[in-house]
Amino acid sequence: MRSLRHASKVSLSIEFQSLGFDTFSVRLPAINIPTKRKLLLLWGGVLVILIGTVIGNLKAIGYYRDTERTNLTTQSVVVGNALAAHSRQIMRQVDTILRGVQIFYSRSQSIPDSQRYIAGLTVDEGLFSGIFIADRGGRVSLIQDKTAEGFSVDDRSYFRLHQADPSSGMIISPVVAGRATNAFNFHVSRRLDNADGSFAGVVIATVNPDVFVDYMRDLSNRPAAATIALYGTSDHKLRFRIPVPSALQWDKPVDSPIWGLLPHGNSGHFAGISPIDGVARSLYFKKVADYPLVAMSGFSESSLAAMAFDRGRWLLFGSAALASFILLLATSASLAITRGTRLGNAKAELESLYREMERLAMTDSLTGLPGRTMFMDRLAQAIALARREHTFVGVLFLDLDGFKPINDQFGHKAGDWVLKTIAHRWEACLREVDTVARLGGDEFAVVLGGLEVPDDVIPLAEKLISAAQVPIQLPDGQQCLVGASVGVSVYPKNAVQIDSLLTMADDAMYKSKATGKNRLSVSDAFPAEQCEWDDWLTFDDSMCVGNDVIDEQHRHLSKMVNHFSQSIKDGANAAILEELFDEIIKFATYNSETEDSLMLADGYPQQAKHHNEHTRLTIDLTRAKTKFGKGGEYLAMQKIREWLIIHLQSDRELGHFLNSLHP
Repeated sequence: MRSLRHASKVSLSIEFQSLGFDTFSVRLPAINIPTKRKLLLLWGGVLVILIGTVIGNLKAIGYYRDTERTNLTTQSVVVGNALAAHSRQIMRQVDTILRGVQIFYSRSQSIPDSQRYIAGLTVDEGLFSGIFIADRGGRVSLIQDKTAEGFSVDDRSYFRLHQADPSSGMIISPVVAGRATNAFNFHVSRRLDNADGSFAGVVIATVNPDVFVDYMRDLSNRPAAATIALYGTSDHKLRFRIPVPSALQWDKPVDSPIWGLLPHGNSGHFAGISPIDGVARSLYFKKVADYPLVAMSGFSESSLAAMAFDRGRWLLFGSAALASFILLLATSASLAITRGTRLGNAKAELESLYREMERLAMTDSLTGLPGRTMFMDRLAQAIALARREHTFVGVLFLDLDGFKPINDQFGHKAGDWVLKTIAHRWEACLREVDTVARLGGDEFAVVLGGLEVPDDVIPLAEKLISAAQVPIQLPDGQQCLVGASVGVSVYPKNAVQIDSLLTMADDAMYKSKATGKNRLSVSDAFPAEQCEWDDWLTFDDSMCVGNDVIDEQHRHLSKMVNHFSQSIKDGANAAILEELFDEIIKFATYNSETEDSLMLADGYPQQAKHHNEHTRLTIDLTRAKTKFGKGGEYLAMQKIREWLIIHLQSDRELGHFLNSLHP
């Protein structure tokens, strides 16, 4: 691997994809993914998140709509029942007075005496606009209001019904404009009979619809539930309504589904478009007991939608803000996460996107082999197992010989075919415990675990070389040949650290290239770092950034990491290692908070990017901890070391910035 000539380059090229830094400004020469494909993957992920947000919002608004519909339907039932009960109470009160007048007249047989009887009654003036008697000719005689003297009601429908039918009973007329006052009222009337049963006239009570309006407005104070009405069941005309109809609509019969429902029940629900104002509503009806009236109460669908939107508007605004944030993140390829509940949702979305990108990085899309991230994970697991069982682990770097001429002669499709063929051959050569991975281009790597002796790696490596030399049949019928230069290092014979093993295998592979290609070279290095476990991280003056607070925290973090590495060497169990590792994560978070405070106080222009480095480390280390006991502790050590090496560079920029403001 050309990017692994030195240990520091190992850190940069192998693990930075798993840390997520390739999304930003770190150059990864070993990653062979076209820029367009990266953008498609990124924007594809963003599109999935935005679609999920839209679907979630639609479901939330639907939930709010269903909840409001239930509430409004319940309120409609309550209001409708209340209107029916109130209407029955008023009609009984009116009818009681009318019956009293009717009885008085039957005894006195005198209209003037009956008028005086009416004048002596104590009635609710807010309920009645007036009570009066019309004689058999329809002429009104009203003692308490002489302005009505001389008016006639002989053309009114209720008068004619009483005149024609001795058994007409109580009649509730439609709302009409009064002839004396021009106010809109409806009349409740009863027939007066002479002693011989002949028609003597009518006693009439004028009821003001406002008595219903005032009562129902006090009862129903929500605009969406304020559609309330009282209809006559015989003539299908209004007696009162909120909103109040126009003057022409009072005497117009209303065409409604309710007239078909009333014969089947005294109450129920239906939906329809009002012929009065053209509004679609969900309605509840309740028949007024004992009287030819029906009460209705309901809400409009548009009001329901507005109320659902009102409940969900903050969710929509928040989602719109989140969507804007995600789009900005994808466009600028940077992330700024700050503490606090305001950015909680943004952090969750970032975590989801990170998991998806990590999954894609685990497998090579062309060959189906593990990618570099999975390779590093398998290597760490193999080393952990070898430490427990006192076995050896072989690390092979393989580079195809003669691959570039195939691309030049036959094209890239043929080159892809060769890579897939070699990958399948090498998979067939290895044991179940082994792993072959494609690192990029024509570079591969193999982990050979559970070796009893270091030399066990040689026949396996030679088997891979032989498999590569077999001629390859291309799809167009032509043949081609490739070879493989292989470099080998062995744990713990050559090295005990992951990056050192990789570097030594890489050096050995280049030795094979330099000495004739298509051959095997085994590293002859010694594990000098075995005596340096206590100094896994050495923090000296050259690593200082120039800020006392930051330097002291970095020094303390280095000591914690060295203590962790020593615990691995001493064979500490996973529980102890997890506890030590939690302390490292906690202190790294504390260091992040300290640097955030310094950057915020002095307006550091790269604060978002700097903070993101800390956040990525915390997420990555937390995941590595779940694999403790399976090699995860080695990967965690690698991540901390690599992160510190790079992070110290950015901290130097921060230190220079702070020192320039506070010399």
